[in-house]
Amino acid sequence: VDGGGLVLRLAEATGGPTQGPITLRWPIASVTETNLVGDDAQPVRAARNSFHVDAAPFEIKTYRVALAA
Repeated sequence: VDGGGLVLRLAEATGGPTQGPITLRWPIASVTETNLVGDDAQPVRAARNSFHVDAAPFEIKTYRVALAA
């Protein structure tokens, strides 16, 4: 948990491209994709309590998720 939100770090470990939804228990206000240290934020489209992820083989993805009040 980071300042009222979440930081999610996902690693693709099967060696193949992966895609799919990330669904949370809580409503999402916003999602940004960052680098490993939290810089270079790029907005990610979110709907209600989920967002979509695309990962290349062995890629590590980091997302900062702000939860809705």
